[in-house]
Amino acid sequence: DVEEMEAMLEGYLSYAQGNAQDDERLVILADLVQQAAEASKWPNLKITFQTLDTIAIKGQKTALLRLINNLLSNAQRHARQVWITVEGTAQMAKLIVEDDGPGIAPRDYKRVLQPFQRLDESRNLDEAGVGLGLAVCQDIARSHGGGLSLARAYQGGLQVTVRLPA
Repeated sequence: DVEEMEAMLEGYLSYAQGNAQDDERLVILADLVQQAAEASKWPNLKITFQTLDTIAIKGQKTALLRLINNLLSNAQRHARQVWITVEGTAQMAKLIVEDDGPGIAPRDYKRVLQPFQRLDESRNLDEAGVGLGLAVCQDIARSHGGGLSLARAYQGGLQVTVRLPA
């Protein structure tokens, strides 16, 4: 119980710090994804990266890297393979992360975007997560003037689409 409370407190502090402002600068979204994939801390996760467009967005580099790392961390917990695509237009960048895991039931999409919400906790008791990953991603996307949506991936798992103004 104490360890679980400590993990939840650390998760909350991390969540709160994620709202701290970083300097905005022009970043290439595909470069951030490539950087996160190359520095991957998940050797058992096969990452396939495809960029269809080179889009510069004005954003907080640290926060955007955290968003990408959170999505990769979720995929690592639940899948063996992840596909990342960057595409967009001059007005909108899209980051699409799909995996081959079990996915999430559509009825739970809104719930998993709320802080401290975990699905099927009995399955994940040995995991360090406290249910903040997707909530943090959504907050980061919104703080950049964008949004995040969930859907069923073509591969059967979860598809997370992050839209950011370019």
